[in-house]
Amino acid sequence: MNDPVLSVIRNRVLDLSTGQAIPGQSAQPDDPMKLLLAEIHRRHAGAAGVNALGHAPGVAAILVYGSYLRGKRDTLLDFYVLLDDFSNMPKSWHAYTAHILAPNVYNICVGKIPDQARAKYAALSLRQFEKAMTGQFHSYFWARFAQPCGLVFVKDEQTTLRVLTALRDSVCTFFKRVLPLTVNPFSSQDFWELGLSQTYRCELRAESSQQAKKLSEANAEYFLQLTQAVAQGTPLLENYAPNDSVIKTSSSQFEASIARRERQIAGFSWALRRFQGKFLSVARLLKAATTFEDALEYLLWKIQRHSGVYFPPTDRQLRYPLIFAWPLLWRLYRHGAFK
Repeated sequence: MNDPVLSVIRNRVLDLSTGQAIPGQSAQPDDPMKLLLAEIHRRHAGAAGVNALGHAPGVAAILVYGSYLRGKRDTLLDFYVLLDDFSNMPKSWHAYTAHILAPNVYNICVGKIPDQARAKYAALSLRQFEKAMTGQFHSYFWARFAQPCGLVFVKDEQTTLRVLTALRDSVCTFFKRVLPLTVNPFSSQDFWELGLSQTYRCELRAESSQQAKKLSEANAEYFLQLTQAVAQGTPLLENYAPNDSVIKTSSSQFEASIARRERQIAGFSWALRRFQGKFLSVARLLKAATTFEDALEYLLWKIQRHSGVYFPPTDRQLRYPLIFAWPLLWRLYRHGAFK
């Protein structure tokens, strides 16, 4: 494989469904994940049903990301479900919301307490996923998938290549947008901590300001491999170097030669992303309230888990969150539950 960035990603992304393992990871999904994946396929099977392998014909691939990949098992699993199209959505009108503002977010729960398995998943088309990695101004998608993820289902080899290429593109876009913010020289961890902290500021997040540092430390080896791969001067780097910008490496230190004007434009662009991101975050919360069961309860749980701040909702707020939950969310915001 001639593309070093794609090689690093392929080695890191774990296809649990076919047993292609990487060091330190299980080669097969654990039982709770199997149940959750089966439920996702069932939901998107539509009238066609699932095939003999238990797979829905409309599901192209399923990715897992987040703290599960860092070894946590007492957490809500996070999946991204990539669909061939929106013909088999839980409700027909959900296809319109997915087209307008992807992704649609759902929660699933299988089994009985105390062996109950829970997850949330974001659904969008594979084509949307591919375009978002290079074509979107905001960092919502490409910043997420420049980070490690696992491929737990894919329908065929062609789709595998499409997903891996999209992940490669997300890394390329991440470097293109973050490199102009760097101060030479910098380490791989400096770069990723800077980039992740910038992207966190572009959304309403409940995590602490130290989360970017924690993520860059937890994935230090993988991020270093990616940075070294980009630094080799692959064709990917040409996408971000309109002014003959280059990135050089010496041991674990890096330098980016970026034109002054490009740095100025990047600073303005990130300020615009922060402004844009707050509106997109609110819009996605509003949309999730229509697709996500017990949306307010989940949101309050997540806020408490990351910030330690919790205020109990009223019955009316739980029943009609879009109408009555705003004073509660404002109270949480004022107490620093999210930024």
